Amino acid sequence: MYAECPHCHAIFRVTEAILARAHGKVRCGECGQVFIATPAEGSGRPDSSQSSELLRSRPLDTPEPPPRPAKAPPSGAPAEGTPPPAAASAPPAEADEPPKYLPIEFEPALPQTRPARHGLRTLGWALLAVALMAVLAGQYLLAHRFELAVYPELRPLLGGLCRVAGCELPPRRALERIRLLGHSVYTHPTRDHALRIRARLVNRADFPQPWPVVEITFADLQGRPVASRRFTPDEYLPDATERPPLMPPGRSFPLVLDVVDPGPRALAFEFHFY
Repeated sequence: MYAECPHCHAIFRVTEAILARAHGKVRCGECGQVFIATPAEGSGRPDSSQSSELLRSRPLDTPEPPPRPAKAPPSGAPAEGTPPPAAASAPPAEADEPPKYLPIEFEPALPQTRPARHGLRTLGWALLAVALMAVLAGQYLLAHRFELAVYPELRPLLGGLCRVAGCELPPRRALERIRLLGHSVYTHPTRDHALRIRARLVNRADFPQPWPVVEITFADLQGRPVASRRFTPDEYLPDATERPPLMPPGRSFPLVLDVVDPGPRALAFEFHFY
């Protein structure tokens, strides 16, 4: 079926579906005029003399746009009087006409979640790094256990490491807890130019510790050293074969030393433990 524009008299082919969807409104593809088209009987192509009788059309109550100049027919177009059917578009209702630019709906980005496998792999590497650091720390403690064993707070940790590694922890030492009791120096009874030193050693600590190395220093009246020497337990204990491996706490042991007389300048002496 066909419709004729009441403004420029162009003939358009329309369908019932277009008319039904647009409530009878169509827009002329030539001049842009919007009008209501009423289909006539029949569906054949009308000629120019019958176009106004086949279709009853009336203009839409809208301001009439200024007339547009007619376009020249292209080469090969039908002769005047039999214009070819032009395409017609059915505009939507004015109240329902959508805006030219449709808004874009914003969808918030969902938080990205890492695959569970990636998280397990990261956890595995972290645990491996912690284990390696623990191994390195243990190796350092074992390598320096003799120097670190003097600190009481580290001995439980060092003892546990030695039990695992099969090593021995050096005995605990507290030289400041060893005391010298009742010392005396006199001329040796049987040797010329010699002195005999007597004293008693006691361990005031609450744990056994290694026997100390004893150093004796002679000095003059101004405190300047005149002679000095260090003695091992085998030298200052009278019966070294019967002494226990470690110095028991709370017990005193005799110290006897025979030394060369340093001369009349040696008027004072001191004991030091190492």
